[in-house]
Amino acid sequence: DAVRTDLVRMHRLVLDQLRRGLASFAERDVALADVVIDRDDVVDNLNIAVEERAIAGLSLAGGDDERRLLRAALKVAANLERAGDAACHIAERTRIAAREGRGPVPIPFPRLEALATISLDEAMRGFIELDPQMARRACEREPEVDAEYVAQVKRLEQAVREDPAATASYLDAYAVMKYLEKIADYSLNIGEQALFVMTGRRL
Repeated sequence: DAVRTDLVRMHRLVLDQLRRGLASFAERDVALADVVIDRDDVVDNLNIAVEERAIAGLSLAGGDDERRLLRAALKVAANLERAGDAACHIAERTRIAAREGRGPVPIPFPRLEALATISLDEAMRGFIELDPQMARRACEREPEVDAEYVAQVKRLEQAVREDPAATASYLDAYAVMKYLEKIADYSLNIGEQALFVMTGRRL
């Protein structure tokens, strides 16, 4: 129960970090980016808390199911912490762009942002609530995110050809897109752990 409680807190915080990081980038809001970067330590500390509780719990686990859940929690927390790092990197990209005097990216990518955010939320809810349909849905979003990422990169390539003077701004966007694509990978890992806990089999 303590591990689950920490994971719920971590899930909510990382989702909030991601949303704030993306908002800071879209609006070139350095103050908001600073909040995201400053709170990254909280995500790291929650990851450590989950790790310590899960390792301690393994020695006291009452059966295979409980041990499988605790081992999975370690991997879930690690992937969630990486997603938090990605949100922090997005906020850092806001700082860099603002420091260089670059305005908001002329080509937004809201669908990629939404898919990455939803996949992370669904994966964590699937694990915390032990909902196999939710976990599988999160896993199945990963190729959808990949396809959207490729489509958006092609848009950027075309934009650079048409407006080479704005290349630096487009590279900012590319960096953020890559972080979103990685978040979908972390979501897939979390969803797979959820399914393994519930079924005892790999996806």
